[in-house]
Amino acid sequence: MRIFITLASAIMLLAITKINAQPTFTFSSHTAQPGETVTVDFTVDDFEAIISVQFAIKWNSSVLEFQQFTNLNTDAQISMNSFSTPADLGGPPRARFNELWPEFGGISLPNGTRLFSIQFLVIGPECSESSVRFDGDDIPVP
Repeated sequence: MRIFITLASAIMLLAITKINAQPTFTFSSHTAQPGETVTVDFTVDDFEAIISVQFAIKWNSSVLEFQQFTNLNTDAQISMNSFSTPADLGGPPRARFNELWPEFGGISLPNGTRLFSIQFLVIGPECSESSVRFDGDDIPVP
């Protein structure tokens, strides 16, 4: 009886862990020289049964100049309609990503899947730095 309870407890713990798993979003890291174009990939892990994602992206505009979104994952239904660019938002250096997958209980993707990339022109002087990060303070709505 003890083995069954232990096994049942282990299975339940794994099920709870799986239910409570949170997706992980990652921007790739790069080193570049002034005048070069850098492509920052946005990848996901533990992306299971996701129905909606919305976030703002921010960077240091004295170091990086937004060029374009690229490498859109069409298998995940990502299109230019998923984004608001800095020109659309008309304010601080930021962009917005918003996508909805309501059909069939959301979308699941393998770990390491790239949803999109952002191209920047490096305009800062040598040794300058900028992170590309989530901007949780303000998610602009067009």
